[in-house]
Amino acid sequence: MPDPRVPTRRAVNVQTPNVDVVIYPNPASTGVVNIQLKNIKINEQYQITVYDIDGKQVHYDQNVGSENYSINTLDWRNGFYLVKIDSEDGIGIHHSKILLFQ
Repeated sequence: MPDPRVPTRRAVNVQTPNVDVVIYPNPASTGVVNIQLKNIKINEQYQITVYDIDGKQVHYDQNVGSENYSINTLDWRNGFYLVKIDSEDGIGIHHSKILLFQ
């Protein structure tokens, strides 16, 4: 019998949205990074956040509702960036690295 003083962990069933993500070009050298969100739900909003290698947020948009999205990178330094895409419920659906050299 488990010890009642010790908290138990319970599994939580979390549904991850079935969204396919394509990020291009990667490596990026054109001043623009394109993101395609395939199989998105109608009226569903997504959040796209980009961090530089130091963990500083360099881009954020919480109202992405189309399949095609572009980010202007002309003011960014060369290097690696982390792209994080979340559903409107805050569920992480994609993490990816991009390399930028301009």
